Amino acid sequence: MAELVDALVSGTSVRKDVEVRVFFWAPNFEGLLLRAVLFVCLKPDFQAAPAFAAMNRTSAYALILLFTLLFILLFGGSSCLAAYRNPAPALVLNSTVPLIPATAWLYLSLPLFLVCAARRLNIAAQWRFFLLLTGELVVASIAFQLYPVHVHFMQPENPQGAGQTLLRLAHTIGMSHNYLPSLHCAFATTAAALLHRHVSRPARAVVWLYAAAINISTLTIHAHHWLDLVAGNLLVLLLWQPIRRLARATLPDYQTHLLWLHNQARFARRHPRYALVSLILYSQYPFHPKRSKLMIAGYCFLQAYDDIMDGDRPLNGSLKTSATKTNAADCGTASHALTPPQHAAQIIRQWQSYAQPAQRQPENRHGVFQAAANSAADIRQPEIPSKPLSDLPQLACLFNRQLARLPAYAEAHAEVARLLRLMQADAVRAPARLLYPQAQLQQHMRQTFASSLNLLFCAQQCATRAEHVPELVRALAWCSAMRDWDADLACGIINIPAEVWHAARLAPDERNGRVVSQNPAVAAWLARQKQHAEQDLRDLFFRLPQIKRQDPAAAKIIRLFARSVWRFAEKRYPKRFGGG
Repeated sequence: MAELVDALVSGTSVRKDVEVRVFFWAPNFEGLLLRAVLFVCLKPDFQAAPAFAAMNRTSAYALILLFTLLFILLFGGSSCLAAYRNPAPALVLNSTVPLIPATAWLYLSLPLFLVCAARRLNIAAQWRFFLLLTGELVVASIAFQLYPVHVHFMQPENPQGAGQTLLRLAHTIGMSHNYLPSLHCAFATTAAALLHRHVSRPARAVVWLYAAAINISTLTIHAHHWLDLVAGNLLVLLLWQPIRRLARATLPDYQTHLLWLHNQARFARRHPRYALVSLILYSQYPFHPKRSKLMIAGYCFLQAYDDIMDGDRPLNGSLKTSATKTNAADCGTASHALTPPQHAAQIIRQWQSYAQPAQRQPENRHGVFQAAANSAADIRQPEIPSKPLSDLPQLACLFNRQLARLPAYAEAHAEVARLLRLMQADAVRAPARLLYPQAQLQQHMRQTFASSLNLLFCAQQCATRAEHVPELVRALAWCSAMRDWDADLACGIINIPAEVWHAARLAPDERNGRVVSQNPAVAAWLARQKQHAEQDLRDLFFRLPQIKRQDPAAAKIIRLFARSVWRFAEKRYPKRFGGG
């Protein structure tokens, strides 16, 4: 919010005296009213669990960003288009409202009021709020084109000093031709109406008073006429019930995408590369919505599961979560928390239950979150029955819903179950820093990527499977171990054969990836592994034309991954491990 100052314009000496008094009194009143509204809207809801509060914040910020982009596009575009037409004259009978520059504070505080309202509402109300504001914006943008008008007031608008900056900013925000109906009035009334049921009874008066003050400020700074104000509020009444029904019908879909978005935001905060993955997935959504939803659902579920198994995301109520708390009760609860492998066992049982015939068909969209809630009922923190351990039960339910549309559902379901068990094994071996013999380690790594590739091929409905491209499986397994070398060793996942580790005479608790990679025995093993991976990629590129003739869709996937691994071997690997 920009800093604003107040000024006056007068028509007669009597009016000038009145407005001077308003100038000195109004800012204090507005400041008190604004602070009251901020206290009401931003007062924390102590009954909400932290996980749900975080989801509410993600929802609020995502909708605020999306609506801001829509507003710039539609509102700004409407004003630019209307400039090419001759605006109709304003009604003369509306031109007698006195100018009170001090009220521009109220006019310009509307964005802050809307943001605070979005933060205060729950997810369902936030979605309805967004649809209402968007509906009002669309209808008003059409009205601006059908009947572009301009404002006309009797007295001259010639404030002196800082007041000129104040009014110029307010009128610039209002554009040149977007007057009838007043979106300022519509937005303020909508925010107050939705906040009515989400604030205490005494606070409702403050919220409605503030919305009314914003409505009046559109007149007193000569941004709108009475007709614009009335039309803006009538627009709210016109759209209230239709948008209410639309919000109820589309809420499950919004909750689904919000859960996915919330988890992808957590991935991106951990490493920027996950933001790029999300961008690639969503870039395909307009062209292949069903396929993209399947890919997004699988990515969110499996990546969240992997993060929990690797220790990158603590479970709600776990020792890692509670270690940051100073409350003794919270720390006491942590002693009863489940470990990631135990939680994984519950998720695997939930996933295996979907293999039953009754779970084969996709659930209707209104039943997905209820089914997920039922699945999560047995996967909760014992001492906090209202707080699930993670998002995994809902993510698993949503992924199964998308997966059930595939013709090869049974195969894809089995591959997911195999992946879950393999990632659970990582969670078991990390705390104990278990060492696998070379044959067992290779089998573990290759099975992980064979299942991942098979799942991807099933999603793309390809005939090719991982056993047809063993070179790619081996190359991906090598790339994953090298890329996450330092992070894996730090958390206890040792992707080095036991024979090599013992030959290097490394300490059992060695966690420094650079120290390990500089050991002569390990360095020699790393060089051999890189040579094998590069040879696998050469063999794969040689066979790629044949694969393309047999299965073009699979060939695109194979080429994409093979090139990615090759770039890693040529650029990133030498920077980290040295050598050519």
